[in-house]
Parts: sequence; structure tokens; C-alpha cells
Amino acid sequence: MYDLRDLVTVGVSGTVTRVVQESDTATNYSPQLQTLLATPTCIGLGIQASVAAIDALLPDGFVSIGRHIDFEHTASTFMGVEVRMTAKVVDVQPTYVDIVMTLSDEMGEIGHGTHRRSIVNVESLMARAMKRKEMMMNKRPI
Repeated sequence: MYDLRDLVTVGVSGTVTRVVQESDTATNYSPQLQTLLATPTCIGLGIQASVAAIDALLPDGFVSIGRHIDFEHTASTFMGVEVRMTAKVVDVQPTYVDIVMTLSDEMGEIGHGTHRRSIVNVESLMARAMKRKEMMMNKRPI
């Protein structure tokens, strides 16, 4: 086994930029907000930036998976505007990392939050998922 503290250091970061498209807007949640960036898109950008920060540092066969996310969407931005999500590692433990995320556009911050990612062996994770799937498929209706 490994100790994640030997692989990832506090301060490492990842960034994702995106021009807000119609598919990124709140159209699916509220038609009145069809031109505004949706909070679920912000969260997705935070996950992408977090993966960009740490997954390349992991040994072969290991990936990070999300455990917890807390995000506050603090300002609106419109379709066509470029947004930038930065994820910075602020704590490293033997099997997980804590990350601070900041989302901004050209006017400044539009959201921030925290994210915890655990490090897992892909093969073991998939075996556990398949076992769970089999259990669900074999479950008899009441």
C-alpha cells in the first residue's frame, strides 16, 4: 500500500476553463434562468479541476473519487462568458485529499467551495461495484 502524503503535496492545483454554453445553463431547472450558468455545472467544473490537480500524481491503477462536496454559487454569469475553476489541495491524508475550489469569470469570483477526494484502486472499486450490481439484480421483489 502507499501513503498519499508521499505522492501529493499541499498547494498542488488544477484549473479548468470553459465558455458557458447553453447546456451549462439553468434551462433544465428553471426556464426563467435559461441564460445563466447552473450550479450543477459549477460543481462539475470543480470535480474536473480537482481531478486535474491530483490524478496524474497517482500510481498506475489508482484514481481519485469524490467523497464530499460543498459549493456556494455566489454570483451569476451568462452564457458566452468564460469561467475558470481552480482547485487547490489544502490537506493530504494517507487515503484522501481536501481541496478548496474557486470559480471566477472576468468580473471576479462567482463561487467557491470544498471537495474531498479519496484515492482508490480501480480494479478493487470495480469489483465492489459489480458485486453490488449482482446483488441488486438478484434481489427478489417483495
